Amino acid sequence: MKKYWNYLINSSIFLIYFLFLLFTLLFNQQFGWFLVILFTLYITFSWLSLSRRLSKIELVLTVPTLVYRDNSITVNVCIAKSQVPTLFLPRLTLHFPEEFIPEAQTFLMISKKEQQQSVIWTPQQRGIFETISVQFIAYDYLGLFRKSKTKQIIFTPLVLPNNTLPEAQKLARFLTRKQQKNNFLPSQNLAGIREHRQGDSLKQIDWKRSAYYQQWLSREYEPAVQQTDLICFFWGTATNFEKMLDLYFSFLASYYQKTYPNQLIFAKQKYQGTQLSPAFFAQLRALDDYLQQPDLSVRDFKEILLFVPELSLAVHEQLSSWRKQAINVIVIYFENNQLFIQDESQRKFPLKKLS
Repeated sequence: MKKYWNYLINSSIFLIYFLFLLFTLLFNQQFGWFLVILFTLYITFSWLSLSRRLSKIELVLTVPTLVYRDNSITVNVCIAKSQVPTLFLPRLTLHFPEEFIPEAQTFLMISKKEQQQSVIWTPQQRGIFETISVQFIAYDYLGLFRKSKTKQIIFTPLVLPNNTLPEAQKLARFLTRKQQKNNFLPSQNLAGIREHRQGDSLKQIDWKRSAYYQQWLSREYEPAVQQTDLICFFWGTATNFEKMLDLYFSFLASYYQKTYPNQLIFAKQKYQGTQLSPAFFAQLRALDDYLQQPDLSVRDFKEILLFVPELSLAVHEQLSSWRKQAINVIVIYFENNQLFIQDESQRKFPLKKLS
């Protein structure tokens, strides 16, 4: 649209010029011929100089390597010092894609000093970027003519899923409390007695021994659920894929453990392990066949935290298979655009009710 507007302005100026030239030819006035020649030279010189200068401008955009979808970041916009044009190009306007605020930035080319401004970018799509399209609009000194050119500017951030969802933080706290509660069950094997430490649960205190030895002593139990017994499983069907991926990625960022949790990714790309590269999450795509069943082994795990966009028939069949193998499954899924959690006893409740 901006390009057509520039064409309209330039065409209007040329129309006025040709009307003035026709008037001069009809009445053959010397002053009129002088203005026509002067205006012709100015038009030719401005047009050629704008085209030449515009082609030599180099723009540098500075952005962090890793950014997150729907999170605003600052991008520095800079014209390199060695490439700053000053002659016949006093004003330069840059138009960015609509994800940038503001969309337009203007540079006044009145000195040879390096010029730098900033814009706010809120990425809407995941992926690995290489370039973005920026429209350059240059103006002559009188502001009569404008020349535009669209360039592909080097822009190489890695856009990952959103990592700040409050629902994920609630889920992480819920799972952490659940595991801590399991760690202090009285049916567990006693590992030993030690001095009470700050942060220990009151349930760990051995009251009789503490009274006898006149100091606080705590029981230390062997964990009921080892960390290696839990696997985070993302089942990426097409429905609500981006929303569920944001929740899963935010959960991984919020779920504090001494080591990375075991993960199983079942989408168009498959993965099973503990450390995923950022590029994997940036390029992950949904399954083409929503009836496809996961064929990755989970027999070594006693508990599954399953993230799935919807409880389809294929998901129900897989859940039944896992439960027959005495595997506890906690399911997080969407129902009527609302997040629900289904615990090991198959009771469901909205995720927003978690404290």
